[in-house]
Amino acid sequence: MPAPNYNLLGRTVLSALGKTLAITVARAQPGGAYDQATGVWSGPTPATLTMDAFVEHASPEDLMQLPEEERTKETIAVFTTTPLQTSDVAQQLTADVVTWRGRQWQVCQVSNNSLFLGVSRVLAQRVGV
Repeated sequence: MPAPNYNLLGRTVLSALGKTLAITVARAQPGGAYDQATGVWSGPTPATLTMDAFVEHASPEDLMQLPEEERTKETIAVFTTTPLQTSDVAQQLTADVVTWRGRQWQVCQVSNNSLFLGVSRVLAQRVGV
């Protein structure tokens, strides 16, 4: 039996959830450069990704997965077939920033066990509030 095509299945599951839309994601790359002449550190230029996703406001059950002090922040749930990342100090990674409805949302949780037929569920919180 051939292996399932999770990308195709994931797109099918996304369309079954409701209307999907193209979102943009800014992903900072590790690294940067220090200019000795000016003494200025310039961080890496973020890569911009575009992907299809189903986005909704986080449910009360979603908020219970977050630390208590984070539960009052405006939070969305993003369903996508493209992996998103949270910050990781050990690997020098910053969290992805999703743009949805003209606002920026920083990825705060990726549920590894939420991968269902190629779709992952991600929680992101509003930036700059």
